[in-house]
Amino acid sequence: MKISFVVSDFSENCLGRVYILAKMLESRFEVEVVGPLFGEKIWLPCDTGEFTYKAVKCDPILPHFLKHIKEMGNLISGDVIYSSKPRFASFGLGILANLGNRRPLLLDIDDWEVGWYLPYRFRKMASLSVKTFFEANGFLSTCVLEKMILLADGKTTASKFLQNRFGGEYIPHARDTEFLDPSKFDGKKLKRELGLSKEKVIMFLGSPKPHKGIGDVFKALKLLNKNNVKLIIIGAINGNCLKEEIPSEIAPSVVIKGMIPFFNIPEYLAFADLVVLPQNSAPSNYAQVPAKLFDAMAMGRPIVSTNMSDMPDILRDCGFIAEPGSPQSLAEKIDYILTHPEEASEAGQRAREKCIREYSFTVVGRRLAEYIEQIVQ
Repeated sequence: MKISFVVSDFSENCLGRVYILAKMLESRFEVEVVGPLFGEKIWLPCDTGEFTYKAVKCDPILPHFLKHIKEMGNLISGDVIYSSKPRFASFGLGILANLGNRRPLLLDIDDWEVGWYLPYRFRKMASLSVKTFFEANGFLSTCVLEKMILLADGKTTASKFLQNRFGGEYIPHARDTEFLDPSKFDGKKLKRELGLSKEKVIMFLGSPKPHKGIGDVFKALKLLNKNNVKLIIIGAINGNCLKEEIPSEIAPSVVIKGMIPFFNIPEYLAFADLVVLPQNSAPSNYAQVPAKLFDAMAMGRPIVSTNMSDMPDILRDCGFIAEPGSPQSLAEKIDYILTHPEEASEAGQRAREKCIREYSFTVVGRRLAEYIEQIVQ
């Protein structure tokens, strides 16, 4: 059986979830990924050459996008269509491609797409709606597609919030725990090579956007006021823009790196003393679980997150939870980890064991494959 994943934009981080789903299924099914490329190139972390990417370069404005619908539909050759996100450029494309050749249509929901717009006030929402009215993945088209979720033959969700809201099978972000194995990397050696032997390294993985709580991390470091602490941010798209947000008092202690391929992640995590992945209390964050959380768990790192979405359950007995929007709470958790290294190390080991037990490719991949086979029957 062949599965055609449909991504809403090859050039954005939405490809990350598709990549992980495809990795879990590649040993059981033939897989391909189809969809539009609205940017200049494939999103770097997933540009690994492992899968057949059928990307069609096109403009996100609907009149231009619609010209490529037939072309992209003809590229969908699978026995099953698996669209990522309830967006027109993915789920809408899947629905249209199914009109002439009926196949099981699955939908993966890893974010509450409409929730991203809830913080906007009415006036800004109105202007935003006008601006994005003609965009394939814009606000209005996404609202329409969310109402059409019932057309999917099956649904998978990345968080319990999303499952409760939309139904379907809970398929958390999973990781290859054989590849992400701390025993395969010498963290202390890597630390020495980077000149960080005497530093305590706090690592932030992912896009450092406001809703990710990066501002609270900066404030927490300022409160800590420790000279031997280094914050390394991995995944910044515009490092110069981010630098403007860093308080001058901690600027020398912050290192900003751009995006890296997925297969380089364990090398960096291996020398991190802790990983900080806070989420603020934006409506969309009640539904979101950072995928990088599972990288850190697989690599046995001590983790600090916040009391949002599924994080308290995922990190129960194996991580540290701060209050969202509270730099003071975040600083206290970070300080506790840095001053209790043995306890932090034990928590990291428990996190890895839990990741193997509940969030590994083997465990989650088997459940996903069984769900797809059940839908297809």
